Amino acid sequence: MLLIAILGSCISKMSAQDEIIEHEGNKYIIKFWKLNPDSEMTLMDVLHMCPELISDDGRKLTANYVLSVDDIMLSVDFEPMLEGIKACDLHQVIVCTYGAVNNATDGTSGSIDLQFKEESKDLYGKLALNGSTYGNGKAYADITSKSENFTLRAFAQTNLQYGKANTSETGITSRNGIENAMVFMDWQLTEKDLLKFKLSQGYGEQNDRLHNNGSTDDMLSRQRWGELVATYERTLNEQEAGLYFEAGMNYTNSTLGDVKGRNAWPWWIAECSIPFFNQTLWMTAGYEGGYSNVWYQDINREQYLNNDLYVQFDYKKGPWIITLGDRSISTNIKVVGNDEAITDETA
Repeated sequence: MLLIAILGSCISKMSAQDEIIEHEGNKYIIKFWKLNPDSEMTLMDVLHMCPELISDDGRKLTANYVLSVDDIMLSVDFEPMLEGIKACDLHQVIVCTYGAVNNATDGTSGSIDLQFKEESKDLYGKLALNGSTYGNGKAYADITSKSENFTLRAFAQTNLQYGKANTSETGITSRNGIENAMVFMDWQLTEKDLLKFKLSQGYGEQNDRLHNNGSTDDMLSRQRWGELVATYERTLNEQEAGLYFEAGMNYTNSTLGDVKGRNAWPWWIAECSIPFFNQTLWMTAGYEGGYSNVWYQDINREQYLNNDLYVQFDYKKGPWIITLGDRSISTNIKVVGNDEAITDETA
């Protein structure tokens, strides 16, 4: 896969809007300390200021974006978090309209990275509740604990939705519930070494019930997932050349009607970033691998082994940014059913 993007963006400071939002290539940087938001302004309120389409209903992100905290992706239901996080708690948000070869396998996924404000307090948190007479409800809570070299930030949320529709002959009721919990830990080992951990778990259940001429049919689906991520970053010199290592494990267990499935997915990343010509030119090179083992009860087992190599050059001169990158993707696919291999191929 070859990704060549020539990105030009002139950053004008002619108005307050331009000072709050800077445009650099494929990124919009929203600077909250210049916005001076009040205590009622939510994260979603501020994202509506971005020139790109972030949400088409004012409550959820479009399918083109995922949320992350300090470049670690969140495996959560985003809706309660978009309402629960207040703009005054954030330092800045970086909106990437699409990924480059060094941060997205397909090069098309966008991301919204949250960078929280450094508070002077050692322990602080927040609780938010939202309900309606229709039986819908949301709850969001976070807590942060800080010491000199260690920061722990935890999030918990739940989202309960109820729906009902009727015609002259049929009726449909739907109940949907999702709960998530996450813990982030940042440990500054030395001035140049940073170690991060992320633990997360979630559970979701949806029950759709169809009433038709006296009969009732249920469609129940459940999913439980968990994730563990460890990240190590090292700064090599004063020019901010660095090394980045990440390893993680994702597990899901799902039920849709009579179909049960499981997926275990470990992955690993090694990356280096090197500046040239007084940081005018940056080279990022890395390796990313992963193994996905998907099992469907009484149907088959699917196994995917990924090995990717990528390199990217970023040249910045004045208001202009030129990006050139390439990613080589190798995927070995194996599908097993009835105790024998059905397919075994490399893409």
